[in-house]
Amino acid sequence: MRVWLKRILTAGIGIPAIILKRMRGYESLAAVRLQPRPRILLVACHWLGDTFWAAQVVPVLKSVWPDCELCCVTKSVCAPIWSGGLAVTEWIDGGAVVSDRRRETVDWFALHRLGCTLRKRSWDLVIDLTGNRYSAILTHWIHAKHTLGFDGGEFGSLYATCVQDAERNRRHLSERPFRIIEPLLEDFVYSRELKAPQPVHGYAEKCFEYGLSPNDPLAVIAPTAGWSAKEWGDDNFSKLAGRLLQKKYSVALLDSPAGKNRLESIAQAASQDGRNAVVVTESGIESAMALITGCALFVGNDSGLGHIAAAMGRTAVSIFTEETNSKICGPIGPAAYVVHAGDFEETFVAIMGCLDQSSDETDKGE
Repeated sequence: MRVWLKRILTAGIGIPAIILKRMRGYESLAAVRLQPRPRILLVACHWLGDTFWAAQVVPVLKSVWPDCELCCVTKSVCAPIWSGGLAVTEWIDGGAVVSDRRRETVDWFALHRLGCTLRKRSWDLVIDLTGNRYSAILTHWIHAKHTLGFDGGEFGSLYATCVQDAERNRRHLSERPFRIIEPLLEDFVYSRELKAPQPVHGYAEKCFEYGLSPNDPLAVIAPTAGWSAKEWGDDNFSKLAGRLLQKKYSVALLDSPAGKNRLESIAQAASQDGRNAVVVTESGIESAMALITGCALFVGNDSGLGHIAAAMGRTAVSIFTEETNSKICGPIGPAAYVVHAGDFEETFVAIMGCLDQSSDETDKGE
């Protein structure tokens, strides 16, 4: 029933959306491509993992237009991603754009205010990498010379150019942003070599701040995910932290402030002979990124921090439940591994096996 209602809604809105698009009078995509210094705005208002994948288009767009003004609308928690090789001219807070209705509520007035504010800046091209009804409506409200997007739900017809096959069956989701910008490119070949963001803070600085021993290898554990069905479970992560403490690792537990009480419980249960896991919680991901740059092991669920750790070249193990498909959303990196969740002992052996394999490959490379 829900599927049919969505189809009816899409059909009902589709025709007015096409009319609105024609009334806007967009310039052609060819005209935009000919501009030497276009003003480009990316709309990337997902949560961490999808935003990290979306940011990978930045170096590609800069290679096409080296002198362009390239900005992004993104969630403030994801702002540190847009750094290093993924840096943009400016990031703009896109908190008004809903990514997941299960975790966010819609404020249409805030969304409209954001659209009106962005409209004043006269963008040549807006690329919607989020691809839902809210980002599609925002993209339309900005009144750019041309807009490019995919899906957009029942409002996909509002885009000047709507890419129909951005989500190809059984292809990794990191490809999707590149499929969206494909109409702008000539002879582009997608590569799975993802660029990592550049942390603001140093590894040693953050170890000192959180009281982590610089003499012990650091294991970074991220026990939470976007929704509970993706999680291996607090009890399992507590046991994992305890085993790693026994093996003389320093252990840092990462999360947002919302999960602080959970992490403290995990840390308390993991304590081993006076050795304790350290809880790292803050409103952003700056500390997490700094600690990941120097860690010996990262372990988490299918989550954005796991994708960033993998791209940074760390030994990164992502534990997948049956909720998500590792073939289309697994981590990508030289030492990235997927372990499918089972009972604790089985999963722990698999995690340590990944660490041993990574160490062997590092030794061979040297």
